[in-house]
Amino acid sequence: MKDLTTETVQACLQTRIFGHALEVHDCLESTNLTLEERARTGAPEGLVVLAEQQTGGRGRAGRKWSSPPHKNLYFSLLARPACPPGMVPQIAILTALAVREALSHHCSTPDFRVKWPNDLLCNGRKLCGILCTMSCQGNRTDYAIVGVGINVNAVREDFAPEVRDIATSLALLAGHEFPRANLLASFLSAWERRYEEWLAAGNLTPFLDEWRQHSYLEGKHILVQQGNEPVSGTVDGISPEGHLILRNGNHTTLAVAGDAHILPANK
Repeated sequence: MKDLTTETVQACLQTRIFGHALEVHDCLESTNLTLEERARTGAPEGLVVLAEQQTGGRGRAGRKWSSPPHKNLYFSLLARPACPPGMVPQIAILTALAVREALSHHCSTPDFRVKWPNDLLCNGRKLCGILCTMSCQGNRTDYAIVGVGINVNAVREDFAPEVRDIATSLALLAGHEFPRANLLASFLSAWERRYEEWLAAGNLTPFLDEWRQHSYLEGKHILVQQGNEPVSGTVDGISPEGHLILRNGNHTTLAVAGDAHILPANK
C-alpha cells in the first residue's frame, strides 16, 4: 500500500517541530545513515527521513532489520538535545513508549509491551525495533538520531525465514491493513511531547510508572549480558537514568546495557 508521501504525512501532523521537514525516499541503504549525512551538514532538529525500503537496515549489535517494501514504517528523526551525551541513551526508552502509545491509539485490542532497552513486543513477538546513535563534542551533544522500524502491514511471508517465528505486524494482529501516514504522525506527536518533558526533567522520572505498567520484563527473572559481565535478577522497574533495576533478595543491581534474556522460573 503506497500511502506514504510528504503530503499525506504532513496533513496528519500535530507537532510543533518534528516531521515538518520530511524526506520520503523509495529506497535507501539506511535512513539512519542518510540522516547522519544531513545532520553533519547542519540539518535542523525535527528532520525526519523515511524510506519505503532499506537495503541495509540495522538494529542493535549490527543485526539486520528485515525491510519489505511498501509495507512497514522505516524512518529516522533528528534531535539536537541540549543535554550531556550520557543522557542520550535514555531516548530509546522514550521512543518505545511513544511507539506503544501511537499503535495503541490505532489498534487497541493487542497488549503492546516495551522490552528494555529498545523493542516493542506483542504476544512475545517483535513488532518494533529502535536504534539510537549520536555525535558529541566533549560534554556537549551535537545531535542524536533515532531510527525506528515498525512492522505495520507485513504478512508472514514478507519476513525473512529466520525471523518469521519471532516477528509480527499490526496487520497480522488485527487482520487488516493500517494507514501508515496516520501512524507516523501519531508517533511523532507522542514522541515530541515526551521529548520536551524529558528535557525539562533532565531524566526519565516522569515516565517510570508508565514504563513499569507496560514493561514486558517487569517481575520476570532475567539475565543481562553486559559484555563479559552477566548480571541477573528479578526486574523491578528502571532507574531515572534508564538502567534496569534487578533485585536478588535485598540486593539491587543495575543493568546499564545489553540484551535481556528471561530465565526459567526455577533459576
